[in-house]
Amino acid sequence: MTIVELGALGELLGAIAVMGSLVYVGRQLNQSNKTAKAESARANILSYNAEFLTPIADPERMQLFRAGLNHFETLDRNAQAAFHAQIIKVFNLGMTDFALQRAGMVTEMTSAGFQRWCAMILRTPGLDTWWEGTKLALVPDYVEYLEALRDAEPGPSMVEAVRWYGPDEGARG
Repeated sequence: MTIVELGALGELLGAIAVMGSLVYVGRQLNQSNKTAKAESARANILSYNAEFLTPIADPERMQLFRAGLNHFETLDRNAQAAFHAQIIKVFNLGMTDFALQRAGMVTEMTSAGFQRWCAMILRTPGLDTWWEGTKLALVPDYVEYLEALRDAEPGPSMVEAVRWYGPDEGARG
């Protein structure tokens, strides 16, 4: 074999090694993206659970949360503001989840359950006044998506589906 032939063989082997390296890096990037998506979904679920389930652990907050869900309009301004501070976190997480899903960072399957909870909250009759004022501060695409989901899928409100969020027996709501 001549030096030219050896050089050509070396170039061929080098090209094969580069192709192998590119395939390896491509697989690593794909795995890294899958891991990032899974971590985003996990972080969203943990945040949602922390914010949405917190009122259950505190009887005072639970009472306010239930009152806001069932008859927001009858609360005084301080109670309305306190309720808003609790529930807006859920919708802010929903908006973040919506943006991550649109960017391909969480799967639609992961996002769908969370967004259905938000739509179920919006079906709660006591929240009409709260939603009309609050939606003005949210991203319009997200508001449109949630309202379409709320209206397209007839289903229970939050207080119908999750009975402990409903009013006490004999209470108004």
